[in-house]
Amino acid sequence: MARHRLQRLESPSRTLSLLLHVAGLCSFFASFQFLSTLTHEISMGFGGNYQHLTNIGLILSATTFGIGLLADITLIPQLFAVKNALSTTAAPLEVLISILYWGIRSIDERLLIPEGFELHWLPDVGFHLVPAVVLTLDLILFSPPWTIRAYSAMTISMVFAFLYWGWVELCFSKNGAPRIACKGPVSGALGDVLQASFYIENKNVGNKAESEDWRIRGYNPLTPPDLLQHEIAQTPKSKQTVIEGREEAAAVVNGTDEKGRLLVIIGPCSIHDPKAALEYCDLLLAAKEKHKDELLIVMRSYLEKPRTTVGWKGLINDPDIDNSFKINKGLRLSRQLFVDLTDKGMPIASEMLDTISPQFLADLLSVGAVGARTTESQLHRELASGLSFPVGFKNGTDGSLGVAIDAIGAVRHPHHFLSVTKPGVVAIVGTVGNEDCFVILRGGTKGTNYDAKSIAEAKAALEKAGLPQRLMVDCSHGNSLKNHKNQPKVASELAAQISKGETAVMGVMIESNINEGNQKVPKEGPSALKYGVSITDACIHWDDTVSVLDELASAVKQRREILSRNGHA
Repeated sequence: MARHRLQRLESPSRTLSLLLHVAGLCSFFASFQFLSTLTHEISMGFGGNYQHLTNIGLILSATTFGIGLLADITLIPQLFAVKNALSTTAAPLEVLISILYWGIRSIDERLLIPEGFELHWLPDVGFHLVPAVVLTLDLILFSPPWTIRAYSAMTISMVFAFLYWGWVELCFSKNGAPRIACKGPVSGALGDVLQASFYIENKNVGNKAESEDWRIRGYNPLTPPDLLQHEIAQTPKSKQTVIEGREEAAAVVNGTDEKGRLLVIIGPCSIHDPKAALEYCDLLLAAKEKHKDELLIVMRSYLEKPRTTVGWKGLINDPDIDNSFKINKGLRLSRQLFVDLTDKGMPIASEMLDTISPQFLADLLSVGAVGARTTESQLHRELASGLSFPVGFKNGTDGSLGVAIDAIGAVRHPHHFLSVTKPGVVAIVGTVGNEDCFVILRGGTKGTNYDAKSIAEAKAALEKAGLPQRLMVDCSHGNSLKNHKNQPKVASELAAQISKGETAVMGVMIESNINEGNQKVPKEGPSALKYGVSITDACIHWDDTVSVLDELASAVKQRREILSRNGHA
């Protein structure tokens, strides 16, 4: 086993070996250049295009030939040894990829190449044939006389295989996408079926010769807002709940609530299971009634999840949690859930992420929020200026308060922006401005901002901007240091400030669920999810929720007594 029987040359031919390595590297770099121009759903996920075995093989091949070229130039034995060792993995891998690709394509190319996408023969050959050919030639003809032993080759191959296995599992855990490992540089037909199908396919996808839409895969019709509102109509009880919730929330925000209550927006980080959400609502209704004189409880009912990178985007975007993106189904499920929640007598709050989805759901909301990633967005400020309910703006992800204060100032003025009407027609929307807006302190990368000093600084900044000194504090996210178990501690600190008479803290936001923690979508799919456990940010469980609400209600009572003694009843 000391020498491979196909290594016929006593020593490598320096000139021919160098030419082969240069030619191979030129082909590999051309393939990488082509790869950089491709944009599709998989490339946007964790790992990008390098989730695919084809592209990982290309990296290994380029590394092998790069070291081989250096060895040809320098004639350093150690470089030849490294190149030869890599070849024992790279060459068989590329041959395997080539056989699989051309074999499957000969059966049905739609399994690899989506309809309407024309993969030019040059990059096709560059990805799926050239690496196998040049690496095989290099291994057989130009490998140096210092050969690798069988057990060493097997060890290297096994290490590579297990590393790739781990990489695929990591990508799957991050993206929640189907593990189609041996796929070419474009998303194949099978991946398209799993991720989305389109009523109108774009035949020009991937064709850079087109002046527009070459990154658009296709289009599906969207149910018009008025049709959905007609199909899933708001009940009289629901409408009463929404209107009363808005009026009460606005009174708390503006400091005119006769009872001096604390606005508490509490509920799951994001809803993925309507059944569990309704059960949580029933639990929260009892607490709402218990603390009705101290707390104005509004259920957090977030349906869309803003992402720093990628991941499940929420009930509207992906209701089946399988990357099928049945948005029409998601809108129907969401509207029915909102009608059911408000019909029970529970006012709800949700996050505003775009200018279209509110047309389907805004009639059911009592409070809105704009997240840290979008507070600075002019479009979201314009949207908030026309919403019919109070809207909170979170401080930036870095903890900066200025963007939220600027947003509140901007939202108070009239604006014009592009959106759609209830029949679904694109229109220019004109607003009158929204004076029922407030700051939400959520901490950030610079640290927490719920302590007394941070509250005082926020009050001073609001006063300087000529805005009411009224703010809400998010007990989660940066303030909890992204540890859900810290939320009760944050709430307890806020309760201590409130109990001493602090009036600027007019509300809190808490991520709570039936059961604590969070979970990833298992390989078996959503059917294997634990009931009442978040699939996004971790939440506190119901028992902790009860304790937190009791403590906040007690603090409000103490604040009321202090204000009464000071003549502010």
